[in-house]
Amino acid sequence: MREADIMSIRSNASVGILLGICLTAWAGGCSGDDDDQTSGRSSPAPVSPSPSEAPGPTPTLWPARTPTPGAATPAPTPVVETSPTPVREPTPTPQAEPTPTPVREPTPTPRAEPTPTPVREPTPTLPVSVTPTPQEYATSTPAIVATATPGGGGTPTYPPSSTATPFPDQDGDGYSVLEDCDDGDAAVYPGAPELCDGLDNDCDVDVDEDVQVLFYADADGDGYGTEASTTLDCDPPPGYAAVAEDCDDTDPTINPGADEACDGLDNDCDGAVDEGVTATFYLDADGDGYGVDAETAGACEAPEGYAEVGGDCDDGDQEVHPGALETCNHQDDDCDGQVDEGLPVSSYYLDSDVDGYGAGEAVEDCAAPEGYALKYGDCDDEEPLAYPGARESCDGLDNDCDGTGDHFESWFLDEFDTQALDPCWEIISPNPDSVVWQDSGEGVLTLVASPLNGGSDYFDTTNYDAPRVLHTAPAGDWTVSVRLRFDPTQNYQGAGILICFADGDDTDCWRVAERSYYPPGGGSVVHVVGDYVRYSEPEVFLKVEKRGDDYTGWFKASESDSWTQNGTKSNTGPVGRIGVFAIRQAWDGDLATYSLADFDWYELSP
Repeated sequence: MREADIMSIRSNASVGILLGICLTAWAGGCSGDDDDQTSGRSSPAPVSPSPSEAPGPTPTLWPARTPTPGAATPAPTPVVETSPTPVREPTPTPQAEPTPTPVREPTPTPRAEPTPTPVREPTPTLPVSVTPTPQEYATSTPAIVATATPGGGGTPTYPPSSTATPFPDQDGDGYSVLEDCDDGDAAVYPGAPELCDGLDNDCDVDVDEDVQVLFYADADGDGYGTEASTTLDCDPPPGYAAVAEDCDDTDPTINPGADEACDGLDNDCDGAVDEGVTATFYLDADGDGYGVDAETAGACEAPEGYAEVGGDCDDGDQEVHPGALETCNHQDDDCDGQVDEGLPVSSYYLDSDVDGYGAGEAVEDCAAPEGYALKYGDCDDEEPLAYPGARESCDGLDNDCDGTGDHFESWFLDEFDTQALDPCWEIISPNPDSVVWQDSGEGVLTLVASPLNGGSDYFDTTNYDAPRVLHTAPAGDWTVSVRLRFDPTQNYQGAGILICFADGDDTDCWRVAERSYYPPGGGSVVHVVGDYVRYSEPEVFLKVEKRGDDYTGWFKASESDSWTQNGTKSNTGPVGRIGVFAIRQAWDGDLATYSLADFDWYELSP
């Protein structure tokens, strides 16, 4: 309700109150001046009623009301009585007690002139009674009420100052229309709590003061605004939010209540980017999919050169990483802190001469450590030509580590490719015209037999003045083979394998395998233990095998050919030496033709 309306209501009410006072003070007159009762001026004389005028019913200022049960009954308004016989009212004698000053509501608009006292018919009694209802009236300023003395004389009396005059309170909020700025709303009255409802609840002229809420402009409609643009209101206007602190009001997915996402943005407006949602990646220098724990980076996706999994114990080797297959290489392939775990191990021995055989204490490992060998038993680990199973040579060493020293015991191969003949060989050449030499360049042993060999019979086993090269025969069974280049053209030329028996001297020998020229046999022939077989190739491979007392012979023309057995013979005599020979006898008178035989290699095997 506007302040002008309130003042208008209060003004009209004041006029009504004054009128009520005047009517109450019926006999004494009424004027607009408060000093009429005490100024000494004479009041107008009352007019006597005409004899023809009969007394009428007693008028009442307000209709009589029935008090509301349980409510306090206001003091009744005193009745003003007048004498039936008009008399002049004497000047009132001042009473001992001070006369109360009437209290009236101020009149906003002064009257132009005093209202004359009306002349009325004398009334025996004029009762004035008001019974207000608490819901319709409220206690206000006390009113002056005068009581006239019957007979027309005496001094008017006034009620105590505590007597209140009721005023309308239409909404029952305890405040009359004079004070209530909206007497149609019980929630509106002076002192009421101010509500944020667009009304002046406490009647202080201000509307919604101190109860409006600050709202923030929310451009993206995510329920969070910014402090850059605000407004006060009871409810959020369109485009505003009750909460501020939106760090990006153009993106509805970014606000203080949003979940942080791994996208390079501060989604929840806490000043940090991607906090708590990034993954840890590990530097992967070797590109095997596993990185090192010491070098990490937090990101939404793996940066270049980084892996999702760490734990690589060797980031310079792609074969080494967690989960790799453990191999026998003396390193931790699977990065579990163990080396070569779960692999079978063997015993290895120090092999100083790197001949494949070691000596000393064993080392257990899954593979041979550097400088170690799996085989054991080297009798001289500083000499690579000495080890178990080596070919025995006449070199002053126990090559095969059998403890017997120089000998041809089990296996021997001489390719005649050294500067000097193996010391195990013995050269026998009684005829000074015969020559034995070794050509290391071509890798051959050459025997030259002179036609001046002694003897009278080519077939005499003692007739071996020709050159021969022999070595001690091993005990037991053996096999000897040679590769011979020899092309005989004259009678009584021959070369091959020679066996000499131990029960005689070196002249008791047997030409067990031979390539020769024998006219009765058809010229150029070969025989190995057996009969002569015609043979015209310039190169021949000869082999003799001893098994017990039996000797069997084979031959072939090339390395790739199969062996052809020539014959078998028995001899119970113990063999003392084995070797090669060449022979030439000039029974035909030809002293110019020599026998020249080249042995490419010689092999003795078990």
